[in-house]
Amino acid sequence: MIQDKSGQILFTRQNTGLFIINTNDTTFKYASKNEGLIDNSCIRVFQDAEEMVWVTSGNGFNVIDAKAGKLKRIQKQHGIGIGFSVMVMQDKKGRIWLAGNGGVNIIDKKTGTVKLISVDQGLPPVTNSGMFEDKTGKFWLGNTIGQVYVYDEKASTLELIKLAQDGNNAVVHLFFEATNGQMWIAT
Repeated sequence: MIQDKSGQILFTRQNTGLFIINTNDTTFKYASKNEGLIDNSCIRVFQDAEEMVWVTSGNGFNVIDAKAGKLKRIQKQHGIGIGFSVMVMQDKKGRIWLAGNGGVNIIDKKTGTVKLISVDQGLPPVTNSGMFEDKTGKFWLGNTIGQVYVYDEKASTLELIKLAQDGNNAVVHLFFEATNGQMWIAT
């Protein structure tokens, strides 16, 4: 759930589409496949620094440019490596990261290029459930089997971080970096 820069509240409910509440006049809108979305399996909604709204789904993602009144649907045939996306974030360089089953798409909005971090680079073939960029520019990727990987783009390395667990797999949801640089991981 987000509140966009125009004051609207946008949220998703899995398999039911995108809901939009205008807080200025309390009107309610609904968007689904019938209104142009890829499908109704909307999972996450995110607004980037340029005010584009990204809606992840089971078959790709939708990019909504509310200012121009345009909707762009992006799927595997458009060059992304994974279609099912559950997480979305924007890094310090302005790129969009979309994580899902078996990998992470990194979309450079300036050049239009897509980079994929996947099984080929060492990620397991599971759903990536959490992402975070730390102060040093490294990317923390958590998954649904309790693993955390740190991707150092400058060094082109992907490192598995061992978590102290009771033996049960846990979904890694959130990362938090304390002011002293210590990383906190929520499962």
